[in-house]
Amino acid sequence: MAVIKAKKVEFRVLKQEINGAAAKYVMTLSYEPEGFESKEILNIVLADETPYIDIGIETENATTILQRTGPTVASHPDDGELLSPEDLYYKQTIKNDENGYQEN
Repeated sequence: MAVIKAKKVEFRVLKQEINGAAAKYVMTLSYEPEGFESKEILNIVLADETPYIDIGIETENATTILQRTGPTVASHPDDGELLSPEDLYYKQTIKNDENGYQEN
């Protein structure tokens, strides 16, 4: 498995509504390398089941998943509304501030 430091990362999920498609979903992971202006595709994954996508925070002590989507995931917090990663991280920062948590 490659570990790559990137300037930008894109994860794309496309539902294929095409007769005869190899799979129902196409997931693409691509990145822009640091110091370059190019888009490099790392992986293309095909699946017939909706992908699971986790968004979370990792600290020295724990990993906390803030939002998970997928075919067997129960309803989402915030009345089922999916939030962007930026909104999730902001809400977690506010929650940490309210609980007196200090970042190192």
